Amino acid sequence: MADGSGDYLSRFERLEKSLELVAATMTKIVAIQQAQAERMDHMDAKIDRLATIVDDLVGPVRSLISRMPPQILQ
Repeated sequence: MADGSGDYLSRFERLEKSLELVAATMTKIVAIQQAQAERMDHMDAKIDRLATIVDDLVGPVRSLISRMPPQILQ
């Protein structure tokens, strides 16, 4: 193109492709972060369940230990 507008058009097209790539990458990043957040929520729930189980076991274990003769614990 003799007037040089083709140069601007090709630059614009490259910029447009770059922006589309950035938008697609950001979409993927958001999806990954959402999946990580869901996994963390799941892990938090598991940790809470395990903490409850441990709490439920501490009392009976203490009770067993308190009933043992001191000679056995030495």
